[in-house]
Amino acid sequence: MTAGLEVFCEKGFSSTTIDDISSKAGYTRGAFYVQFESKEDFSRKLIDYRREMRADTHEHLERLFDSGARLQEAVSYLAEELVAYITKSPNGSLSISTTLCKRRIRSLSEKFLSLIMKAGLRDERKLGLAIP
Repeated sequence: MTAGLEVFCEKGFSSTTIDDISSKAGYTRGAFYVQFESKEDFSRKLIDYRREMRADTHEHLERLFDSGARLQEAVSYLAEELVAYITKSPNGSLSISTTLCKRRIRSLSEKFLSLIMKAGLRDERKLGLAIP
């Protein structure tokens, strides 16, 4: 699953082939088809896998907000979780290149800030953090 995620991050969904995923994972195309019907099936199962992997993060965030934590605390927690995920795969090896990480973090940050602005939270004092 991690190998497929890495390939999707590097090439995008449309440009990624089953051979790309299989090769990155160290398996054959035939082995891929034993587990998955198609690239779309793989992506659905990848989403489920990621959802399961993030369940603890969501529960922790709920506990933070239930205890009255400020948005800054939640963002800090998410940033720590993101860095931990990006820098290490489940087996402890580097999972995604530094350049790719920087691009993804910048993209996620821009989307996050855009959502904040759309929600009408333009005043950084309301957020508990400074917006660059």
